Parts: sequence; structure tokens; C-alpha cells
Amino acid sequence: MKRWLPRPAAANAALGVLVVGGLALRLVAIISWWPVGTTLADSWPYAVYAGTNPLNDPQHPGGYSTLLAIIGFVTRSVAVPVLLQHLLGLLAALLLFWAVRRLIGSPWPALVPAAAVLLNSDEIFLEHTIMAEGPFVVALAGALYASVRAVDQPSPLWKWPAASAILAVAAALLRTAGLFFIPVMALSLWCSAPQPWRARLRVPALVVAVSGVLLLAYAAGSLASNGRFEVSPATGWHLYSRTALIANCHVFTPPKGTAGLCDPRPAPQRPGSDWYLYDPGSPALRLFGPLGNHDSTLEAFALAVILHEPGVYLKSTFHEVEGYFVPSLHPYIYGGGCAIDCQVDWIYAIKHDPAIVAKTERGMEQFYNRFTVHVSRSGIDFLHSYENPFRFGATLLTLTSLLTLLGLFIGPRRARVGVLLFGVGGLAMLVFPTFGVYYLGRYQVPIAGPMAASAAICLWSLWHLERGRRAARVDDPGHP
Repeated sequence: MKRWLPRPAAANAALGVLVVGGLALRLVAIISWWPVGTTLADSWPYAVYAGTNPLNDPQHPGGYSTLLAIIGFVTRSVAVPVLLQHLLGLLAALLLFWAVRRLIGSPWPALVPAAAVLLNSDEIFLEHTIMAEGPFVVALAGALYASVRAVDQPSPLWKWPAASAILAVAAALLRTAGLFFIPVMALSLWCSAPQPWRARLRVPALVVAVSGVLLLAYAAGSLASNGRFEVSPATGWHLYSRTALIANCHVFTPPKGTAGLCDPRPAPQRPGSDWYLYDPGSPALRLFGPLGNHDSTLEAFALAVILHEPGVYLKSTFHEVEGYFVPSLHPYIYGGGCAIDCQVDWIYAIKHDPAIVAKTERGMEQFYNRFTVHVSRSGIDFLHSYENPFRFGATLLTLTSLLTLLGLFIGPRRARVGVLLFGVGGLAMLVFPTFGVYYLGRYQVPIAGPMAASAAICLWSLWHLERGRRAARVDDPGHP
């Protein structure tokens, strides 16, 4: 019996359906919440620093504000970056599709990561705000695609290997979590060719070298701009906010000038990390002023806590990580982390705190032309009802993580390299940052596509193994 469509054509048709679905969801978002979502308080600092100096932002790397500033040379309409981010979301899905299809030679598993981006309501929500996640997703997808091309075409080095490094650095300058992807990408490229280990070093060495040069150049620019040689801003403050929850100043002597950072309250009664970063009652704010001041001093205090209480610190870090996989084990405390829907929920277009919305809009209008937000209740209700059934939440994160672990040990070399690149790379960007920042469900949204790709590759490997087993039974009827 002939198929209605040849396999490649059928897969392309399925991709077309997914793209149309993703485009339709984005159009609903645009029509229902015009011109931009204003419920995330981080939006206005991005806009403010786009209008002044992106490198001066003490909370975020300068990549996203720089992108906004570049767009701002053309127009100060806030709708333009939002529309651009929605288009970039579609592009990210296609890049992931092309990357997985090229890696394993089949378009069907490649549909899974494409769907994870195209139909992901949380991804669309973040694209619809002035937040770095939208451009970060496409930069990461570009780095993944270029890495796969580098597996097939390692020479010339200046082409795909260099492109993968440049795109990975671009992602890291949008969100510093991307820094943890770079070593995984280099390791994946080293593992990709069945050659002696020395011969395999050329490509990953180039990736590390190019990434290092670009990051050093950025850090030097930061030093010239604000006196801080850094890629990730205010690392001392953020590490302090993580360790202030557990610091027991009775078991060590705080570094000189930092004794006032000790919180006298018992650890179970202390608030979350955000309180130590932003609340006027924070010891750091009272002693040293706004976020970013005396960063090295706060870093010294935080490192002293870790040195003298390593077990407590590791236990605290594990608690932050487990929140992504079992949110019920991470109950909300004032100023602490929370699950995805505490920040990313379409119903907030109608029900969010008016004071936060007003502050966000006023802050954004320091850079953008004045705008009025229009909300369609019917469209928002539809998106709100759609988001939970199709959310990349704790269940799917756990499932894709388990498949990633399995996929590292089964299947052809290319498939295992793909699982390392997509899956371990995605998890690295989620897990390792918790050593310095707290759990926040929003942070798992950008890795939905890579994790879905890893899981799909693992399932393809299982199918590949089963098909080989069945073929062996046909060729050898006596085979059990």
C-alpha cells in the first residue's frame, strides 16, 4: 500500500502545521495584549539601560539592552521588539528542527523540539515582554545548529566552529546561564569524531579560544565603562543573596567590614534571596547602598560562608534545584523563588498587581514612546486555559532529563553526541546557575526546545535499537 505522502514530505507537512499553529498562537497574543506585556518587573531596567549604558546594568548582562538600543536607533515603538521576538521564536523552532534532522538523519524526531518552541505558551508569553528570554532562545538555537554543522564540517575552523562559538557567546551575553553551555558545546564537539583525542582538539580548542576572546573583550568593555571587569554583573551580590539565607556567623569570623551582613534571625525565619537584593531592610543595602556597590566585599562574605558551611550550602543548592523537578518541595517564602506560574501566566494581563504594572510601564516609557496597553479578555482567557496542558513544567523536565541520562549510553555516536549537546547543555544552564542564584520556574522555559530535542533523540535511538533487534531476528530465525 502506497503512502499518501513520502516520509520527508509528510514530515515537512507536519512542520508546516506546527508553524501555522505557532504563528496563530502568537497572533492571538498580539491581538489580545497589545502592544506588550507589562507584568514582569525586569522589563523596565532593560529598557532604561538601553537608553543610557547597557553595560551599567547591575542585574543583567548588557546583551539584551544593547539589542534594544540598536532597535531604538530605528524606532522607539515598544511593539517593534515584541513583534521581532515573536518572529525570532519561529526561527528558533526551525533552527532546532534543522539541527536535529541533520544530526540523526530523520525529520520526525526533529518535529518534537520545534513543537516545544512553537506551541509553548510560556515561550510566547516571554516573547511578548521586554525580556531577554526571547532572543536568548534563538541565539541558543543558532549555536546548537552551528554546532551540528561543525560536527559535519569541522573545517575550515573559521566557518561553523567559529559561528557556534560566536552564537553561544551571544546567548551568554543575553542571559549569563548561557556561559554554562559553552563548555558542554566544546565537549560535544570533542566527542563527535572517532579520531585520536589529540586530533579532535582542534575544533573544541577553537571554540574555547573564540569564546574566551569575546568574553574577555566584553569584560574589558565593562571595565572601561563602569570599572567592573566582569561578564556576569554583581556576582558578589547574587552569591551573597544565596548564602545570606544560611549564614551562621557563630561558626566563622566574617571578613573585615562584613560583620553587619550577618542576619541575626534563625535561618528558618529568614526571607528569600530577593529580600537581600532589593528590600530596604537588607543588611547589604543598608551598609553598602544599591545593588552592585562593593561587589567584591559581598563576594568575600559569601565565599567565607561557603568555605565554613559547605554542607549547608550544597544542601541549600540542591533544594533550589529540586524546585524545578518537584515544585511542591519548594514552598514559597517571601522574596524567594517560585514555580513558573508565579511570573508567567496569561491571566496576569487582567489580574496582576496594578502598582507593579504601572511602575513597569513608567520605567519602559523612559526609553520607549508612550503607549497604552489594551487587553482582550476572551483572548487572554483562551491563552490562560491553553497554557497548563501544554506547559514545559516539572513533569516534562523530569521526563526529558531521564531520557537525556539514558540517551548518553545508547544509540549511535552521533545520537549520543546530540544528547550531550542538547540535553546536558540544557540542564547545565538550569542547574549550575543555582549555585549563585535561586530557583525560579521561569528559568526552565528557554531550555524546553533543547531538552525536547534530547528526549526525541533518545527515543529515536531506542527505536533504532529495536529495529536492529527485529532485523536480526528476521535474518536469523534461531535468534531469540
